[in-house]
Amino acid sequence: MAPISERMTLQRDRPTWLIYTQLSVYAYFLYAFAPTVTLLRDEEHVSDAVAGLHGTTYAAGVVVVGLLGARIVARLGRERALWLFLAALCASIAIYASVPSLPVTLVGALVCGGSASGITFAVAAALVERHGSAGPAAMTEANALAAAAGVVGPLAVGGSVSLGYGWRPAVLIVIALIAVLYVCRRAFGDVGDVAPMRAVADSAAVAESAAVVDSAAVVDSAAAPPQDRRRSPLGRQFWLGCTVVVLCVGVEFCMTLWSAQLLRDRSHATPALAATGVTAIVGGMCVGRALGSRLARRYRVDPLLFAAFAVTAVGFTVFWTATEAAVAFTGLAITGLGMALHYPLALSRAIGAASAYADRASSLVTLGGGFAIGAAPFLLGAIADGVTVRYAFLLVPVLLAAATATLVAAHHRPHVDRVPLPRVDTTDTATVSAPHAG
Repeated sequence: MAPISERMTLQRDRPTWLIYTQLSVYAYFLYAFAPTVTLLRDEEHVSDAVAGLHGTTYAAGVVVVGLLGARIVARLGRERALWLFLAALCASIAIYASVPSLPVTLVGALVCGGSASGITFAVAAALVERHGSAGPAAMTEANALAAAAGVVGPLAVGGSVSLGYGWRPAVLIVIALIAVLYVCRRAFGDVGDVAPMRAVADSAAVAESAAVVDSAAVVDSAAAPPQDRRRSPLGRQFWLGCTVVVLCVGVEFCMTLWSAQLLRDRSHATPALAATGVTAIVGGMCVGRALGSRLARRYRVDPLLFAAFAVTAVGFTVFWTATEAAVAFTGLAITGLGMALHYPLALSRAIGAASAYADRASSLVTLGGGFAIGAAPFLLGAIADGVTVRYAFLLVPVLLAAATATLVAAHHRPHVDRVPLPRVDTTDTATVSAPHAG
């Protein structure tokens, strides 16, 4: 049977292109944000652990708005809520880039995370509502365009720094882009003010670690009545799957937020060159998801995840041992190639294990992903203060080993072996990660 995204007709009307562009502008910011954390550390003269708090506060904003996003959209309507979140993103960027003062930049990061969470949720709901059965195909296409825009973000930061303008112009341009979109919004037509669909779960908030929404999280939760979903246990398979998701999100955000610092310390790259390191990761993730989604229609989830973990481990080893910038970038690209499948496959596995209670499961995965976004990069920074960034990066293989061990434990128990995935899974998590940096 052909994949759904190939059998459904996707009507790309003008409002759809507006939504695609809105998500792409946000994705550009998300991946531009990651390398600025290291640059801010130098400006504010703080420790690695304190610099890592920017990721923690960002994650706090993601979780808070992720839990409230559906209510905000239901109260304001789809179009007004989406523009509200975009306006909040503009305000947060202005705060974040205003002065190199830790309290100010932390507040900016907090609002950035909240607005980003709202954008990803509203975009997912708008596309599913507008395109119905072709909604997953629309989100897949939106994710692909957003990933392409995300590749440009770190390059813009590095280019701006190398030209002597600092990193701020590269992120402040987002405000101008959103303003242009708002002025031109009438030309695109009405996005739609219908209340969000019941099937769109708050788990879309986790996907902002990668800067995008994973359509595997959009499932039909009508199989069980609301009261049954509240009372019924999710089961061991879900909790093991959720743990794998949390560990994978931690790996992704450690790599996207701290790889620039290791490039500077180990490969002696300039700040401008190091800031573009995230581009290698995102580029690898784009290729990995384009190839991996095809493999996911032919092979079972668990073997693919094991293979993805192995590729990530190889790429990390190359990156961690490299003393030349070119070799380090190669390692980052290989790491991104493996990380590409972590979040979408792990999320699909967890949701598939609790498909009758998908709304409750998605909410719990959202909270777990938000915790990983905040805790893992902060922990790496705290370890770096005691040793060095290079040895602190050993946290990544520890998280990877824990994810592998958890998957081994889950693999030997009955579960749904194969969960269908869209053709291109551009999640995060961040990943911005979302960050989704999943």
